[in-house]
Amino acid sequence: MSMTRQIHYLNSLLLCLVISEPSYAQSERPVLSGSRIRLSSEAVNPITKGGALSVVSDNVGPFWSILRAELLQNFLNTWTTLELRNESDSSVERAIFYVEYFDEKDRFCFSSAFSLDENSDGLHTSMAPGDIRKLQSLSVGFGTAIPPTRAKVYLLEQRGSDGKSINHEGDVRMHIPVTIPGGIATQWSRIHYSPRVSNQTPALQDLILAEVRVSNAGRLTNVNILKAVTPDIESWFQNWIHQISFIPAGNEGIPVTAGAAVLVRAVNFEQSGQFRKMAFSVPESEFIRAYGASLSDSGVVSVNQLIFALSTQKDAAKPGDMIWEYYSPGTEWSANVYTWLTDPATGRCCTKGFKRPNEAQ
Repeated sequence: MSMTRQIHYLNSLLLCLVISEPSYAQSERPVLSGSRIRLSSEAVNPITKGGALSVVSDNVGPFWSILRAELLQNFLNTWTTLELRNESDSSVERAIFYVEYFDEKDRFCFSSAFSLDENSDGLHTSMAPGDIRKLQSLSVGFGTAIPPTRAKVYLLEQRGSDGKSINHEGDVRMHIPVTIPGGIATQWSRIHYSPRVSNQTPALQDLILAEVRVSNAGRLTNVNILKAVTPDIESWFQNWIHQISFIPAGNEGIPVTAGAAVLVRAVNFEQSGQFRKMAFSVPESEFIRAYGASLSDSGVVSVNQLIFALSTQKDAAKPGDMIWEYYSPGTEWSANVYTWLTDPATGRCCTKGFKRPNEAQ
């Protein structure tokens, strides 16, 4: 697979278009078509025993019953699902839900947003009384450091066909993580690194894990390197991370200063067989397992994963070195629900917010 095609593949993923066919493993790819997410059985590695999470839903009744909540991951992304039933006596035209995930020690693990329009059946119709719908949310480039066991569901807003509306958004403090937009200057898009594992380059390898602090203006204020595969990679990262842009954490429209975990990994698509035989989700990373075990109750636990892919190009000055090129389109939280919006009054872009039914995809 050429580097151009690999980058096109991930950019298509982020824009919620149909993903181009990767050559490494046909059955392992997630497929997005419009707002609809389809997951093949081999596309994700469930990280919760038994799959389903226990559910707490304090403010959704008497309108909704939450039937099932799941969190699933592969080496690129995190999917969350929320299956629910309309328990009211009228149809619901629009509803937005926010879910937080906790581990068995009640530590915060992750969060997601859901919309009635983003579901496994691709439905964009109102939801009648008694109807059941499975909502889906995709976080691009994100993973969890610790596996969740419990989901807490909040209803943020709702509009019924009877004209009645509910809005709890101001009552819920949402944890929207620091994200990293795609793109990087050409001079920072490559690294030289030659792993020595037997006589074969591994399909996926952790390069470095760091905690960073990002201000409410999106400025990087602190970098704490937790683990690096070599001193040279650590030295490279100290300069490289300052070339990356950040979008601050926060509530809708209210940025806040917060920490984030950044995991940089190297992927070799030529080792296609390993993708069928091995699991590579973020929690299965050697670096992340050690990190998750060390976290306190207030630790950073949502992981921004950035990928470099093995290039076929060679450096004439260093013919024995392997060259790795920046592969990631960045990271996006609940990308099919929480997105860039234009101001309807001015037509100007952009602020982050929940996608409305008339927003173009």
